[in-house]
Amino acid sequence: MEPIKQQSVAPSANKARKAPSAAPKAREPQVAKNKAGKPLSIAAQLHAAAPDDAPEMQDSIKTAPAQPLLTVPPPTPGSGTKPLTIRIQDILDKVRAVRPDADLAMLQRAYIFSASHHAGQVRLSGEPYLSHPLEVAYILADLRMDDATIAAGLLHDTLEDTKATREELTSMFGAAVTGIVEGVSKISQIHFESKEEAQAENIRKMIMAMAEDIRVLVVKLADRLHNMRTLEFQKPHKQMLIAQETMDIYVPLANRLGLHRLKLELEDLSFMYLKPDIYSQLTDWLER
Repeated sequence: MEPIKQQSVAPSANKARKAPSAAPKAREPQVAKNKAGKPLSIAAQLHAAAPDDAPEMQDSIKTAPAQPLLTVPPPTPGSGTKPLTIRIQDILDKVRAVRPDADLAMLQRAYIFSASHHAGQVRLSGEPYLSHPLEVAYILADLRMDDATIAAGLLHDTLEDTKATREELTSMFGAAVTGIVEGVSKISQIHFESKEEAQAENIRKMIMAMAEDIRVLVVKLADRLHNMRTLEFQKPHKQMLIAQETMDIYVPLANRLGLHRLKLELEDLSFMYLKPDIYSQLTDWLER
């Protein structure tokens, strides 16, 4: 979830702004592997590839253990793994291919509900806000989550950012979907005065949410992943804050849940913003 602008923007605002120079685009690096033949994350690859005469750079990089499931390099921030023209039909097709008996009618209702309540809202990129829940739902469908979780992905910002009510959601989608949406909203509304409090309390809140329904955390991670993919449209200081929070809280959380593909992409995107110069240099070395 990110700040919302209303649709009163000029026509030119619908075009994505140029990414800031603070986060240079990374070229596709070669994917290094560990002794077991498993691919490493970019952060781990960069640590392994750093020359011996660059100890300061090596010290600044946090290594990550090798994790499975990553078969391609992560995308450049703002590009995403799919174009921003994700349609509801793309999601339905992906779900149907895995579960022919899925409740596609509920997903269509969730899409219509989200579209009507987010109408007129615009993301910082200038794109309709609806592009965000569609991308989140697509990530969840790609993870082969159940129908209720994907529906919650389409609806996850409706309670927080629109006039939709809990009663409306429960009436149309049931208690399970509503509970997931409420859980995501509660996590998004947590604010702290200090970094230490933020890290400790955020983790406690998330663990509590996980004990109630682990799907809340999966939707939140998908939400954070898409926001990281489009982080270039935030101001530089916000980029640093969000990237650090992602590295400190969401990367370890994804790892604990076994969502290794999400963990690796969140880690690599965070590293790109936190250490852009080192990231650019070391990805060049990896390509040599």
